[in-house]
Amino acid sequence: MMSRRHSEAFSPVAGDLDDPSLVERARKGDRDAFQILFERHRKVLTALVRRAVGSSGSAEDIIQETAVSALVGIDTLQQPERFGAWLAGIGLNICRRQRRQELERPSSLRIAVADQADPAQDPSEVATEREISRSVRLAIKELPSGQREAAALFYLSGLTYRETALALGIDLGAVKNRLHRARARLGAELSSVWKGEEMEQTDEREMVAARVADVLRLQPAEGNKSEFVVMLEEVGGSRRLPVWIGESEATWLAYGVEEIGLPRPGPYSMLASLLDATGVRIREVRIERLVERTYYATVIAEGGRSATIDARPSDALNLAVLTGSVVVVASELLDAATTGSAPEYERLEAQIREGTTVGAATIGAEAKIAWQRSLEELTREED
Repeated sequence: MMSRRHSEAFSPVAGDLDDPSLVERARKGDRDAFQILFERHRKVLTALVRRAVGSSGSAEDIIQETAVSALVGIDTLQQPERFGAWLAGIGLNICRRQRRQELERPSSLRIAVADQADPAQDPSEVATEREISRSVRLAIKELPSGQREAAALFYLSGLTYRETALALGIDLGAVKNRLHRARARLGAELSSVWKGEEMEQTDEREMVAARVADVLRLQPAEGNKSEFVVMLEEVGGSRRLPVWIGESEATWLAYGVEEIGLPRPGPYSMLASLLDATGVRIREVRIERLVERTYYATVIAEGGRSATIDARPSDALNLAVLTGSVVVVASELLDAATTGSAPEYERLEAQIREGTTVGAATIGAEAKIAWQRSLEELTREED
């Protein structure tokens, strides 16, 4: 991106400006000013990146990505006189993201700005690149405050999900929900500068961010067993989707929702730890189909490559809760559940109104006590 040959052609007057003055020019769309800034601090950045990644051939790619992120995010720099330290911080964060294999896959934002990587000599091309850079920065500025902060930290400053969560003082799931909504909005706002690239989607249905609001145990009808329902709730809305699941899956989900510590890790905890240890992360859990009164889920996983895995909603949601992954539900399913009049829905709503359901906190606490008792009994038998 920043060739030595091109930097030598800069105006000596501009080259004599201090960092804050160059930052001000760069914010107004002066790419030459930004290139002077970058070349001024490139040596230190290169040394830090190479130290972080060793002899890996990815150092130059990281440096280029750092330049792009800094160019697009320069409006977020709070102290222009600390441009060098800010640039180094972006580079090191990108190094950490690469090591953890947590690079964001649907990176149409990066695709949009990556086309600026080679400064063109043709004035019309330079003008187009400046307009793209300006459009991306302005689009992020127009996001709602929560989405704007998350997008700036994650996309522009190179922070990971967890680092973004720490910086904003919110939990991991909230960060991923904000970024999910930001991507959807940016996809519409920046469609004219994507150069033909579309935001990654698995289908054309409208998907809505949701969260696990509660796990309920219903009072059994005479002669029947208790029923268990996970209640999904639209984020920022009032629609709900109840999904009937088995007792075992409901109990593990209650543990996760209530963050109840257990004497020993359960199967979903082990699976989440295994995924983390092998560099695989769950990008998204989707509840998108209803076939003959049975809901179907899809898990979008990423590691060395992306994979789409069919799953039961109970299993997928258990993993989503433990890993803080985004959960999305087809809007049509939420609409159908909200207006549904099937007997099971009516029975659920009646028990909720009457207050006869038992929630996740009680389910988890009762199950933990039973588990501890069984362990104590086992210990006595062994003695």
